[in-house]
Amino acid sequence: LLEAGSPEVRTAIIKENAALLDETFFALFNRLIEAALQSGQQSTAQAMAALQEELLEHSDYGRKIRAQMGELEAAVKTLQDAGQSLTREKLLDIFLAAPTEARLQALVSMTRNGLDYSFFQILTNRIDKSRGEECARLEDLRTKILEYTNQIDKAIEQQMQQADQMIESLLAAPDTVQAVVQNLAAFQSDVTMQVLEAKLQEASRKKDQARLQRLQQVVAVLQQASTPPEVALINELLEAADDETVLAHKLKEHQAEINEELTGMLANLMNQVEQQAPKDPNSGEILKRLEIIYRAILKKS
Repeated sequence: LLEAGSPEVRTAIIKENAALLDETFFALFNRLIEAALQSGQQSTAQAMAALQEELLEHSDYGRKIRAQMGELEAAVKTLQDAGQSLTREKLLDIFLAAPTEARLQALVSMTRNGLDYSFFQILTNRIDKSRGEECARLEDLRTKILEYTNQIDKAIEQQMQQADQMIESLLAAPDTVQAVVQNLAAFQSDVTMQVLEAKLQEASRKKDQARLQRLQQVVAVLQQASTPPEVALINELLEAADDETVLAHKLKEHQAEINEELTGMLANLMNQVEQQAPKDPNSGEILKRLEIIYRAILKKS
């Protein structure tokens, strides 16, 4: 598909291989895009993103995904319109007004945390008070909501099991840090981070220092990977601000990274710290260090 010479050729290939373009194919395709981005292959990632649009348009499963995305967007708008006044009673009315099964499923997926005992008690009470077609409609709705929530819970449970196995394999690796670096994409999932947090709490509670140390290595790698380079450099300069010689050496070492963006970030940070000074007794010392760094950078440039 990527080597096809024209959109017409790609469309023909898509139609000829319709049976292969299923959930597994699209999941693999997304992972390949992520891998291209992480390895810095921007042109490949862009080409694949453009191809993805064609796959969504010309394949049966792609059109299904696009329709689901449309229902999700509509569901989001419905919930946003309800705003802070959304109650379980109003949520039930929104479910009843859902125009399609896909919309109802999207709404349930977004409000799973609110579908608790109280919600189902409200629904049951309304069923008990209704008659005829309305009663049948409410009972059918209850059956569907229970089915969808069960599917969601099973999927989350499966994701948690997979995350648990993945984290355990990293902890068992000869070099935990290297193993985490090679699997950074897996930690983009909220479920994976929840499992990691639970493991940290468990190790801390059991006072298992060896395991806790390995888990903290994982956290350190993730924090380093998620910290913008400018922030990391500012932190490094803050540690060197006490010694003029060390600071000068650091500035020389990172000369290529010292630009307008960094000085602008420093200025904004100084302003924020200055505003917090009346509430935070430590702000004065931090502000002093930031000013030393800022003046040194200006002097150097």
